[in-house]
Amino acid sequence: MTFLLLNVLGGLAIFIFGMKMMSDGLHRVAGERMKNILRLFSSNRFVAIITGAVVTAVIQSSSASTVMVVGFTNAGLLTLVQAIGIIFGANIGTTVTAQLVAFDISWIIMPSIILGLLLSFIPKRSLSNWSETVIGLGFLFLGMELMSSELKQLSSHPAFVEAFQLFKCAPVNGWIPPVALFGAIGIGLVTTLIIQSSSACSGIVIALGASGLIDLYTAVALILGSNIGTTVTAQLAAITANRVAKQAALAHTLFNVLGVLIIV
Repeated sequence: MTFLLLNVLGGLAIFIFGMKMMSDGLHRVAGERMKNILRLFSSNRFVAIITGAVVTAVIQSSSASTVMVVGFTNAGLLTLVQAIGIIFGANIGTTVTAQLVAFDISWIIMPSIILGLLLSFIPKRSLSNWSETVIGLGFLFLGMELMSSELKQLSSHPAFVEAFQLFKCAPVNGWIPPVALFGAIGIGLVTTLIIQSSSACSGIVIALGASGLIDLYTAVALILGSNIGTTVTAQLAAITANRVAKQAALAHTLFNVLGVLIIV
């Protein structure tokens, strides 16, 4: 049991490391361009939403997008309406990572790691900068594969299954148990606060779902909690910022909390 748990945590560590590596690599390749796009393509609220979604999908981090937005708003480069539009878009763009890890494309693991390593030896910076992104993608799927396979073994362990039954959100007599629902939302929120990535939390939820440890209702509740937890990064970035930047960070939190309440 201990050995299996260590393997699950090891898979999670590789998954988060791969995600960070991929995100850092994409920042290095496209970071400055993404900053310029954020500033240039925020002329109205609708364009701002599309811009936020595209930039976040490219750099694979809604936290990074919202922190940039808070910084630009603090510097007077974005209005509050533009900032809120981009933040709304970032909430859409961040779902790309979860969709990516939900696909069964384990065949890409080794080719990505090998290709990434080869790219790192190329002297031309425009190509070698991609190495981190490609290796990160490989590690992302490797961690996901390890987590899923180990959790499938744990799903037959009675004590482990019993622990997940505590916050099982499947409907009883047509109603979802409120204690279980808000408990699962709380777990998703705290998990995202700890690992500082809603995408990583989504990856864990997908792995748990693939192993049969949680049902769809519980998975949705965990994701809802993750959506609230991810807003903390922007709030931290806005602590020393001006009033408008603080309002943009607050809009991010209110948008996600209200969204969760509506879905609930």
